[in-house]
Amino acid sequence: IVLNPFKLDWQQQASLSLTVVAFAYFVGHTVYKLNNPPKPITTSQLLYQTPPAAPKSTPSTSELPAKEDARGKRAPEGPKKTMEDKIHIEQHNDAPGSKSYAVGKGNLTVNEVPPSRELSGEQEAKGRDALSATKGIVRIILLGSNNGEAQRLTQQIYRMFDEAHWEIHPLTIHTAPVPSGVHLVGDPENQFVAAAKKAFDSIHLDCIAGPGYAGPLGLGVPPALTITVGPRPD
Repeated sequence: IVLNPFKLDWQQQASLSLTVVAFAYFVGHTVYKLNNPPKPITTSQLLYQTPPAAPKSTPSTSELPAKEDARGKRAPEGPKKTMEDKIHIEQHNDAPGSKSYAVGKGNLTVNEVPPSRELSGEQEAKGRDALSATKGIVRIILLGSNNGEAQRLTQQIYRMFDEAHWEIHPLTIHTAPVPSGVHLVGDPENQFVAAAKKAFDSIHLDCIAGPGYAGPLGLGVPPALTITVGPRPD
């Protein structure tokens, strides 16, 4: 390379020199590794290695010493907080008949199931007596036959009108075409609709009176009062 018998320029001479140096280092390092193999780790070294030091934890407020004033006297400690002070519960009425509670500062919400609409025997008797003052024709429609709670309420409404000697046209529709809840379909000023609304209000049965779905058109003209009972509102 020094004598340059091949008449190489300086770039070729520099790259050839680097190649020779790199190859010499490769050969030398390989020979060194073959002559000095790494020592194997014994079982005792694996079993008795020093464990890493645990991180230091910051002491909580309850573990810190009491503060001292300028004269070296301990300042009086305030009253200790109880569990009731640490947990704050707020009540929210997010939906009719339901309650939700916000616990502490988190987002935990506990919802209570709305109460059942089923009537007691006393409520049925009171509703029957209120309906007995006015006798008419009523179509009672159960919307959706797979809801047990709505079925039982429909049976109780049917029994009230039957014992009050109304003429009843019962009907069950499997696909509910109207919103859930109890609806008194008809003119609110009509005496039969008004009588049913008054009876339901007296036993605290939520209902809505006004125009609405009164059954399939194939049944002909509906009576002045149609009652639809759907699933319980959420």
